[in-house]
Amino acid sequence: MLKRRKEKVMKKEWTSGMGQFIAMLSQMHGFVSNTWSSMGIGIEIISWLKTESGKKRAEKILRLMGDEFLRCRACKWQPWKTIGIGAMDYRRALQGTIIRVDEKVNELLNFLPVSSTWEMVDLVMVSGIDLGSDEKATRSQIFERAIEQGLQICPAEVGPQLRLWYEYQPHDERLFVAMLPVADANCELHSFYLKCIEGDLWLFTDKWDEDAACNPERLWVFILP
Repeated sequence: MLKRRKEKVMKKEWTSGMGQFIAMLSQMHGFVSNTWSSMGIGIEIISWLKTESGKKRAEKILRLMGDEFLRCRACKWQPWKTIGIGAMDYRRALQGTIIRVDEKVNELLNFLPVSSTWEMVDLVMVSGIDLGSDEKATRSQIFERAIEQGLQICPAEVGPQLRLWYEYQPHDERLFVAMLPVADANCELHSFYLKCIEGDLWLFTDKWDEDAACNPERLWVFILP
């Protein structure tokens, strides 16, 4: 009985380790650390993963692991800020503060999708460089890279709520919310970004253009699942 239990634990650890290994393998292009070697996963697994049986076995393991694999991809990130979203009148909340918003934000708040339930979410602040690119990239390319590394697109309401929670933003910092766009009355698409100007906390809109090139230094906020 004890032996069977021990084998079950070892199998579970190997499955988790296998998922982490594959996750890291996809990012590190074949590098295998001593950690994986000590678990009995050697360099020969790279060629094995290229075979049909290897691919099928890996896919089966990942299906069994479910969300564990996604967490492995996101484990390189640390939460930057945790905020609550949902079940809230953001217009009223913003009006009761010193926060300043532009005219378009006022309009978009009329169309902002808001969850009916309150939940806490972890956020990460990353740049294009953090995501592995030191060249300009389109918004869609940046989002794709972030998702590949385990991050998630923000609900639109993260924009006004983060503005309420982010009280000590550095001067002249621009922080873009990685989100699906919100349409205004003319069906034009916009997203949010936060900026501090001479001590004033602003919430602005950014006209949506998923093909526009963004500098690699641009800061983005994503959800950390």
